[in-house]
Amino acid sequence: MKPQGYTVDNWLAFLRLTDNELIRYCRTDVYKATGKGGQKKNKTSNAIRLTLSHLVVTESKSRSKAENTKKALKKLRIAIATDQKHVNARCSQTISPPNEILPYLYSSEIQINSKNAVFPLFLGYFFVSYIKHKGNWNALGKDLGYTTSQLRKFVGRQGALKQVFDRMRSEWKVISASDFDHVES
Repeated sequence: MKPQGYTVDNWLAFLRLTDNELIRYCRTDVYKATGKGGQKKNKTSNAIRLTLSHLVVTESKSRSKAENTKKALKKLRIAIATDQKHVNARCSQTISPPNEILPYLYSSEIQINSKNAVFPLFLGYFFVSYIKHKGNWNALGKDLGYTTSQLRKFVGRQGALKQVFDRMRSEWKVISASDFDHVES
């Protein structure tokens, strides 16, 4: 079943869409990139901006419009997974782990990285679980099958997730300041 429109409640349905399906829900702006890159960069419209509801991502590093679109879609999936607009709505969500990420849970260590196609689903479930446990690393670790040390290191290595948790710590005081003191940025 295709979702009607993006809301924080149907984030999982949007992450399961194919790239072609997801882009149909987005407003797509193509523009000329600025900065280094030679004459071609400043003469061709190959930079991409995708807007889905309140989420906006851009990509302009490549000279290829198709490559920029692909990278912007990856960024959009991460933005959907870590959408903070309605954190209280996410607090009330109780979801089971998506089947796609089950092989990555309850193992001796977290063995998923951003290149994996199901990474945004893993990140979204991690984020919802963290909110559900109100920032309690021990409860989150039991829920996902990892030690608190593994969880903190994972968050520290994931730039997008670390930014979200840092923002939550500063705005909502959900995370204590010492949680990332030992993690290298």
